Amino acid sequence: MTNKGIFKALPAMALLLTGTTVSAQEAAPDTWKLGAEVYFWGASIGGTTSAGQDIEVGIDDLLDNLKMGGMGALAARKGRWSVFGDLIYLDDGDSGNTTVSLGPLNVPASASLDLKAVISTVGAGYRFYDASGTTLDAVGGVRMLWLDTTVQASAGSISSMVKDSGSNFDAIIGLRGQSDLNEKWYVDYYADVGAGESDLTWQAAVGINYRLAKADLSLGYRYMSWDLDGSSPISDLNLSGVYAGVKFAF
Repeated sequence: MTNKGIFKALPAMALLLTGTTVSAQEAAPDTWKLGAEVYFWGASIGGTTSAGQDIEVGIDDLLDNLKMGGMGALAARKGRWSVFGDLIYLDDGDSGNTTVSLGPLNVPASASLDLKAVISTVGAGYRFYDASGTTLDAVGGVRMLWLDTTVQASAGSISSMVKDSGSNFDAIIGLRGQSDLNEKWYVDYYADVGAGESDLTWQAAVGINYRLAKADLSLGYRYMSWDLDGSSPISDLNLSGVYAGVKFAF
């Protein structure tokens, strides 16, 4: 029996509050400047289980099955230095019924899944380039992924349950940048890669932004991925989707 249909219901959508890049010209070198973005991120989930089953999530499944989700982050800058941190929490569950063939018989079968996840990234950055409308920051930090999964399946009189909980800590390095297109429009971009308790983790995001009088509007795409060591029920995991939001500076 396959649980592929169950995993199609794993969601990852929530409001995102994440740190905005504040340029050196916007803040005095000896003071801290805070920035934030309020985002709505429609992120689907993909990957595979350790048993080789596909994890496939559509935006419609995400809306239908999300129990709880929240994301938040802030960033601060002083001169060329910055610090940042974000937190993502997901809680999802689903169940389904089907039939499986056992010889000449079709036997009723069912499966259920409960998934909880916490993703946190903290780090610091140093601005090494600021000229011609473009800024570039080198960043480094730590990403944590915590997963708690419970899978139950039954076929006829046979039933099984797999439960696992654990975390991965990975060091990351990356690049954050922003480039002006004109006085109103600019693009921002971010990428990191790392490893540690995971075999590999990486993230990339790109957005186009429009400046208003007191805030900036943003639209972009974000992708996060992990290659795990195979000791948990999920062997690799990725989150991806379009986001839209508003940026503020304090």
